[in-house]
Amino acid sequence: MEGNDEIIYLNVGGVNYTTMKSTLIPPHGPVDFFSMAPINPPYDIKHLNKDKNDRYFINRDGKLFRYILNFLRNPKAPIFLPDSLREKKQLVLEAEYFQIWELVQLIEQEVQLSVEAKTDAKKVY
Repeated sequence: MEGNDEIIYLNVGGVNYTTMKSTLIPPHGPVDFFSMAPINPPYDIKHLNKDKNDRYFINRDGKLFRYILNFLRNPKAPIFLPDSLREKKQLVLEAEYFQIWELVQLIEQEVQLSVEAKTDAKKVY
């Protein structure tokens, strides 16, 4: 396959993912995944290191990357986030790293709602 229809095999922090290049470089999507900070110009997938199984290696949190990838696959779908507030905050850092600002905003809104709900639950009336 050529161009953006190519299947891409990723190793993110030891967790393997398979996706389409078009998911990572959407034509009008939220981000060009391969133009992110860890890659130097010219921005191209070929500049990523590969692991021993020929998967592109990204040294980030592999568990949380599933939320990033699901968002990139369909940014208009309802987003499912980790249950814990701590993981949500970590996911904000991951989304910031990949410069997916729309996702950062969605997560921060969810974190704020979680904090407010916790605060309201602690109030004594």
